[in-house]
Amino acid sequence: MELPCKPWPLSKQSQGYGAIWSDGRVRLAHVVAYEEAHGPVPQGYEVDHLCHNEDDTCLGGPTCPHRACTEKTHLEAVSHRVNTLRGRSKLVLRTFDLACGNGHPWTPESTYWRKNGTKTCRLCTADRGRKRRSAALLS
Repeated sequence: MELPCKPWPLSKQSQGYGAIWSDGRVRLAHVVAYEEAHGPVPQGYEVDHLCHNEDDTCLGGPTCPHRACTEKTHLEAVSHRVNTLRGRSKLVLRTFDLACGNGHPWTPESTYWRKNGTKTCRLCTADRGRKRRSAALLS
C-alpha cells in the first residue's frame, strides 16, 4: 500500500471495526469512509480492507488492526464471497488446505507426512504433548 493505514481513533465495535454516528444511526466507519470517496456501496457488495489482504502476518479476528482502517485507498467494494475468500479464517484456510484445523499454515517445517500420504501438523502435535505432560505433572 502506498499510504499507511488510517486507524479509526474513536469508538469501535466488539469485532474491532470503527463505529460512527452517520445518517441517524451507528454505522461502520470504513463503510462511511468508502462512501465519501467512491459513493454508495453497490447493492449486494461489502467493503473489504485491502491492507489486511496484503498483511500475511495478520490472522484477522477482533484484534486485527486493519478492521479499524479508514484509509480510502485501502477500501474496495466486493461481493461477500470475494471478501470471505480473501480472508484467512480457519474455514477458508481448511477449505483450500492451506492450514491445519487450528489455523497453522502447512509449511515444510510444520508438516509431518505419514507413510500413507496423510499429513499431521507438527505444531498441534507438540501442543498436545505439552498439555499431556502438564496434566501428568499436576496429577
